[in-house]
Amino acid sequence: MKYYWKRMYSDIEDYVKTCIECQQGKTNPHSKRAPLQPLPATGVFERIHMDILCNLPQSAGGFNQILLVVCPFSKWCEAFPLKTGGAVETARVLYNENICRYGPCRQILTDLGKNFTSNLVKEICKIFQITKLNTSSYHPECNAATERQNRTLATSLRMYCHDNQSTWPDYLQGVMMSFRNTIQTESTQYSPYYLVFGREPRNPIDIALIPESTKGLSKDA
Repeated sequence: MKYYWKRMYSDIEDYVKTCIECQQGKTNPHSKRAPLQPLPATGVFERIHMDILCNLPQSAGGFNQILLVVCPFSKWCEAFPLKTGGAVETARVLYNENICRYGPCRQILTDLGKNFTSNLVKEICKIFQITKLNTSSYHPECNAATERQNRTLATSLRMYCHDNQSTWPDYLQGVMMSFRNTIQTESTQYSPYYLVFGREPRNPIDIALIPESTKGLSKDA
């Protein structure tokens, strides 16, 4: 350093903070967040949220990611193993496993991942008149429904797989069945299965404990 004076660094910092050109030319690292806009869920499959759970142990079939689809109204969730997580694979699952099964929704909410913002997904939305919504980079919590489900799913799969984590696809649909059959005590007070089908599912515990002759009979029968 060729020169120095007492409190030099403080003086330089003060000068930069009060320099108009410096402040106009630099971006604010603490930019004010845009206000959150409410996204009320109005009906079953009216809107779906999608997200990718990635970096999973690669299975024998080559799967290492999961596409998660959640209905925020009913809390119904679907999970599909992926090999690439690319635009083509994502669009194929969206069409074959969701639109063809439940009909086209009105809105789809995702993050800004390339697989969700691809021209292929845009074209599907255009054909079926689906409004594509993106979460803000400032507010990823807008997609909290899938983020929370991702964490729960990852934890459940780790527990089921024990020492052989690459077998997670074998347990995936069983875990999802458990999610769909669980009453949502903090929100709807019903299971997702009930809100979608209008009845509770026939579970393995029913098969084991309820005699065949009494199944389906009401209490008044």
